[in-house]
Amino acid sequence: MASSKKRKVDGENRVFKDDWTERYAFILPQSSTKPFCLICNETVGVVKSGNVKRHYETKHRHFEQQYPQNTEVRTAKLRQLKSSYESTNKLLVRAVTQQERATEASFRVAWVLGKNKKPFSDAEIVKECLVEIADALFEGKERQEMSEKLKKIPLSNDTSTRRTEVLAHDLVKQLTDDIKDAPCVSLAVDESTDGTDQAQLCVFVRYFSKAKGTFCEDLLGLTPLCHTRGEDIYEAIMQMLNERGIDVKNIVSITTDGAPAMIGKEKGAVQRLKEEHSDLLTYHCNAAYDDLLLHNNVRWLSKGRVLERFWAIRKDLEMFLSQQKNVKARHYLDFLRDDDSMELVAFLVDITSHLNELNLKLQGQGNTVCDLMAAVRSFERRLEIFKSDITGPHIHFPTLLQQTNGNHHRHHLSFLEKLAENFRMRFEGFNIGRQVLLCIPSPFLVKNVEEFSKETKSIFPWASMASLQTELIDLQENVALQEVDCDTLTFWTKMVTAENFPNLQKVAICVLTMFGSTYRCESAFSAMNAVKNSYRSSLTNEHLGQCLRLATTPFVPRFRQLMGDRQCHFSH
Repeated sequence: MASSKKRKVDGENRVFKDDWTERYAFILPQSSTKPFCLICNETVGVVKSGNVKRHYETKHRHFEQQYPQNTEVRTAKLRQLKSSYESTNKLLVRAVTQQERATEASFRVAWVLGKNKKPFSDAEIVKECLVEIADALFEGKERQEMSEKLKKIPLSNDTSTRRTEVLAHDLVKQLTDDIKDAPCVSLAVDESTDGTDQAQLCVFVRYFSKAKGTFCEDLLGLTPLCHTRGEDIYEAIMQMLNERGIDVKNIVSITTDGAPAMIGKEKGAVQRLKEEHSDLLTYHCNAAYDDLLLHNNVRWLSKGRVLERFWAIRKDLEMFLSQQKNVKARHYLDFLRDDDSMELVAFLVDITSHLNELNLKLQGQGNTVCDLMAAVRSFERRLEIFKSDITGPHIHFPTLLQQTNGNHHRHHLSFLEKLAENFRMRFEGFNIGRQVLLCIPSPFLVKNVEEFSKETKSIFPWASMASLQTELIDLQENVALQEVDCDTLTFWTKMVTAENFPNLQKVAICVLTMFGSTYRCESAFSAMNAVKNSYRSSLTNEHLGQCLRLATTPFVPRFRQLMGDRQCHFSH
């Protein structure tokens, strides 16, 4: 016996006929497959004349009697029912749109608060301000409508917290997707403690974004540390890399501070990373005060400026202390009147001013590793001049000359020698040669092409010396490129193409990807202090990382896409 197959009416290409509206008071709404009755607002399951007719004759005989077929009164009534349906449908769509707009507005408020490191609860204050602004700028019905719309924006503390979580997730996804296409990345790593003495590891990533056509720096992650040993830092970094899908071998360089847990030769985090990637370039940035900046209570104050101000008012301080009667004041007064002590202060005023001048050159976004090394090499040469000057005319130590008249008793020369040695030790692992550092900002000034190719090969084993030599010569003889007037980043990413100079451009991008210092981490710690202050000490580590991301990221949330991914509704 043959089995019977059930008919599938969906596959019979049934079409709604326009005369069904006049005969049976049915319409077929847009984006719907079920006819809709204008009289009772019900639908039938199939676009079929028999179903529509059965519904009409069974449930709406009274309508047929009251509004007979082919009469003007029937036509007018059907027109009224259809218009009422369209008005109701438009009102529903408008309500949904208002909900979406209100939700988007709450996202944007959370974004602005996050960028400015403000608490979640400030969102309600924003709503209150907006309502007051509406009352001041609008009149009558317009003021009432605007005020009602603003009051519907969900901006409670809990809502703002959830919005921040969603925004942070979207920003992380953008970063992860962008990094996937990057030819290489570099890391800047630093560790500090927040306001509750919780150790926090901050890692920034720098890479060339093909989508944006420029170099990007963003927060890879902020993670709490139970212990600050080298292995703990290493594991935290590896976890961040795995979460973002970054291969260790794709990292060009890592910049850290000078803490033993970072740079220890046996158990330091950097050494452990080099075991994973032997060609990894590592260096730790200059710290003028021997890595004293370990706790975030040390503010962004220039010690050189503080010493200068102390020196300028030392006589006034001496007069003030001489009028005090307590023992501590007498102790300070003895210090101010001691020639040896004040000689040391005078020397510190001069040397810290020179060190702070260097630090300012190393700070700020946009500095490349070429800028870093140029400033460091220049300061190393200055130290040689300082060593000669400290035993001579003191033209670089005017404060010391003022205090001692050139007849000082302390061995400041030994301090300068140790400082010079400190600089050499800090950058001894930084093996980028002078020809490479010259080629990136000024490729047309490189005279020794062979030396350049040898230095590059020692840094990047994948580079072809033959190709580098021929490409650099071709670039130097390119008259059009010689006339280009642009910054270094634009030159290597826009003017020099991978088609004509593949090896040379790749080397340049790798070098320009390197961090010049841990400035981004240090500035992020300042932002962390502002986010997790004494009034927000209970902020969780997860929310702290999300807030810090909003405050430091170069990306902008995709608000409209977030609206499509979420169900919007009014709340407080």
